[in-house]
Amino acid sequence: MPTYPFAKPPLSPCDLVALMQSRGLVVPDSKRAERHIATVGYYRLMGYGKHFFDSTIQRFNAGTTYDHIWETYKFDRKLRLLTLDAIERIEVAMRTAMSNTMCMAHGSHWFMNPLVFKLSSGMDSFCSALRKELPIKQNEITKHYYSKYDAPDLPPSWMVMECISMGTWVKALGNMKQTEQKRIADAMKMNPKSFVSWASSLTWARNVCAHHGVLWNRTNMRPPKTPLPAMRYPSIEGKESSYFAVAVIAYGLLKLIVTRSTWANRLEALFADFPLVNPADMGFEPNWKKDIFWT
Repeated sequence: MPTYPFAKPPLSPCDLVALMQSRGLVVPDSKRAERHIATVGYYRLMGYGKHFFDSTIQRFNAGTTYDHIWETYKFDRKLRLLTLDAIERIEVAMRTAMSNTMCMAHGSHWFMNPLVFKLSSGMDSFCSALRKELPIKQNEITKHYYSKYDAPDLPPSWMVMECISMGTWVKALGNMKQTEQKRIADAMKMNPKSFVSWASSLTWARNVCAHHGVLWNRTNMRPPKTPLPAMRYPSIEGKESSYFAVAVIAYGLLKLIVTRSTWANRLEALFADFPLVNPADMGFEPNWKKDIFWT
């Protein structure tokens, strides 16, 4: 197996622009492209450029300009912010419903009750994660508890849920018994068959956004289950792994939380601001906004 050429010096922004041009990319303003490569990075930009690149012949598709890549990059950055804005509202509402519902049913330390989980290992896994994630005696939320109490060794649910990551509590949700999942789904006015799947899918999207990853045409590694027709959601069948599915579940949940959400209008405006981005590449039909779901 050949060794990686660590000693080989990297190409300069000027050389990288020349490389793109040699592969058929139209670059009207080389200096502008060089500035972008110097601040954003060639490898990151090519994460978007590969959408317009034919790897079989190592050439960009005919007619592709640098603006196709740069505008897609800018669109994706704004799409991540818009998506995070929706998920922030949803996450707070979901974990509040989870904490309130479970506290009412099983007390303040419900997560230390093995009967809540399908297997005792589910409880052990969650509590172990809490002990690692909670900045004990240093967090403004938890330090009051530890200044007065020695047992249990973990704070009550309403403190815990304010301190842990979305991935941690969603994993715990998936390990809970179906009867407990249904309690929380009912509090969110959601179908319990979709609830855990949707929460997991949004966690995936949140992680992509939080780490500045490519979102717009990325394959969702935790595709949501298709909503039931009675729930009056647009069909995501065949599009479960697209951004369209993320948008559907995000807006569907927002409408349960916010009386009048303008999120769909902001998504439509974002598409209008970037005409070089094709919504069809993200799973959207040409007249997607005309569906009553989005209005």
